[in-house]
Amino acid sequence: ILAFVNRLSGGKLGMQVVAAEEAAAAERAAAGAAELGIIDLGTADKSPTAALEEFGARHKVFRVLVCGGDGTVTWVLGSIEAARLPCRPPLAVVPLGTGNDISRVLGCGKHFRAGSLRSRLADVDASRVVEFDRWDVNGTMPDGCTSRVMTNYLSLGVDARAALEYARLAVSRPRLFRLRLLNKLMYILCGAPELLRHSYRPLSDRVELTCDGQRVPIPEHAEGLMVLNTPSYGGGSDLWDAGGG
Repeated sequence: ILAFVNRLSGGKLGMQVVAAEEAAAAERAAAGAAELGIIDLGTADKSPTAALEEFGARHKVFRVLVCGGDGTVTWVLGSIEAARLPCRPPLAVVPLGTGNDISRVLGCGKHFRAGSLRSRLADVDASRVVEFDRWDVNGTMPDGCTSRVMTNYLSLGVDARAALEYARLAVSRPRLFRLRLLNKLMYILCGAPELLRHSYRPLSDRVELTCDGQRVPIPEHAEGLMVLNTPSYGGGSDLWDAGGG
């Protein structure tokens, strides 16, 4: 198993996870069991792609464990696709993020509890592999990029604005993002100003939506548009449950 740990994800439990994994790795080595490699993304001197290739040179078949949130999972998935490996390793998740929607979809849990790492490592060893769709997205983007790979969802409008403000605040004020529940509150606070501004109300005037060759009308008062590849988003919010049940 090759584990990637993002110490900045969610409630900042990454350092505890690294310590627990190092202890588990030492026990495995002493017992002559399969190697547990650990890459701390906060201090690593190599990219995830390089780490995968180096580990793959020693192990033709292995599994990847991502300890982080949805962004970290997406990052490592892209690295797996870019790496030159004898086979593409399956990936499991230890959910350290705020929403952890990918982890929920893959059956890896909603959040991480201290002391559960050993059982999770055993689950990775014994778990079955399932396929997970990732979509190519093409278009003109602010950073000049014309193509992205979408892992779980993408959005335009009010939700995307809130996510952008959240990301900027997390970089400039990292001390505010130490608890998972507080992180969710910060996301709400970042989106709250749009309740008054309604900056994206005329979205239907600026966006044309086509699906399977047919134009799909956007409601006049819609302030956001989301393309979703998973049953839920935003920490388990079910957008398909129209009845609210």
